[in-house]
Amino acid sequence: MINLDAYDYNLPKAMIAQYPEERRDFSKLMILNKNQIKHKRFYQIISEIKAGDVIVRNNSKVIASNLKGQKQTGGKVECLFLREIDPTNNLWLCLLKGRKLRSGTKLLFLDGQLQGTVIEWKKFGEFVVQFSSPRTIKEILREHATITLPPYIKVPQPDLSRYQTIYASKEGSVAAPTAGFHFTTELIYKLEKQGIQFVNVTLHVGYSTFMPLTPEILSTHKMDPEFYSIPPQTIEVIEECQSQNHQIIAVGTTTLKTLESATNNKGKITHPEGWSELFIAPGYSFKSGVTRLITNFHMPKSSPLLMVCAFAGRERILRAYREAISQKYRFYSFGDAMLVDKEE
Repeated sequence: MINLDAYDYNLPKAMIAQYPEERRDFSKLMILNKNQIKHKRFYQIISEIKAGDVIVRNNSKVIASNLKGQKQTGGKVECLFLREIDPTNNLWLCLLKGRKLRSGTKLLFLDGQLQGTVIEWKKFGEFVVQFSSPRTIKEILREHATITLPPYIKVPQPDLSRYQTIYASKEGSVAAPTAGFHFTTELIYKLEKQGIQFVNVTLHVGYSTFMPLTPEILSTHKMDPEFYSIPPQTIEVIEECQSQNHQIIAVGTTTLKTLESATNNKGKITHPEGWSELFIAPGYSFKSGVTRLITNFHMPKSSPLLMVCAFAGRERILRAYREAISQKYRFYSFGDAMLVDKEE
C-alpha cells in the first residue's frame, strides 16, 4: 500500500493562485532536467523544444454542469452532474451538497422543470440520481447550469473562459486540463513555425482529481472511469515521431493518462477509445514513449501529484516543489507550470 504521507508538503495558502496570470504564457515555468532546475516564463518554452518533437494535448472542453435547487421538503441542494450512467433511465452520477440526503430524497431544480430522486449513495458526496424532465438533461445543463471551479478557488472569476484551454473543442469535462492554460495562439504558431507538431487527444476530466485518494483506489489502482479518444492522425504522428527518435511531450497528466491507457506493453496504441480507470503511482511502468511532461503544481497527496512522481521520481519532484515554494511560484489550476523530463 502506498504511504500517502510521503507525498505531502506544506504550502502557504497565499500561494494558491486565485486568478490566472493576465497573459497566459507569462506564467512562470520551471524546467526540471535531470537534477538541474531552471526558472523561465512559459513563452520561453520555445527554446526548450526542438524541431521534430511532438506536443500532445487534451482538447476536452469544460461543460457547465452545476445546478442549484432544493429538496422537496425545502432544504437547499447543489448538484454537480458528473457522468451519465444510464441514458435510457436518466441515471446520473452526481456530487450533491445538502443536508440529510439519502435514498428516496426528492430534488427539484428550475422551479420543478427538472426533478430528481436519489437512488444510491456512493462515496464522498457522490450519489446516483434518477431525473425526470420532458427535455434531455444535456439540453438543460447547456442552458441553465454553471461551470464549477475547483474548491480551492475561493473568489468569483470575471472571465470563465480562462478556465478553458484556447484549443478546447470536445465538450465533456467537469474539471479543466489545466496544464494547457499557458498556451496562446501566438506561442503555438511560433512553435509550429519552428517545426514542432501539435496533436490532440480527448479525455473528459472527472471530479475525482479533487477527491481524496481512498484505500480502495490505493489497493486496486483504479480511479473513477473517464472517457478518452485518440484520433488516427494523432497515432500516425506519434508513431512517426518515435521512429525518428524525437521527443513526445504530454501537456498535462490527463494527456499522459490517455496515452498510457491506450498503449499496449509493446508501446503501440491499440485501444484508441474507451473508459480509463488507470491510477498511475510510483512503481508504474510507462509504456507510451512520452519523454517530457508539461504540468502544473498539484495538491499534496493527490492523484496528479502521484502520477508526476511516478513519471519523474518522488525525490526530484518534491525537491522541485520546495524550490517552487521558495521562489514564490503560484500553485494549482491557475498557477505556474513545470516542464519535466522522465526519470531514467
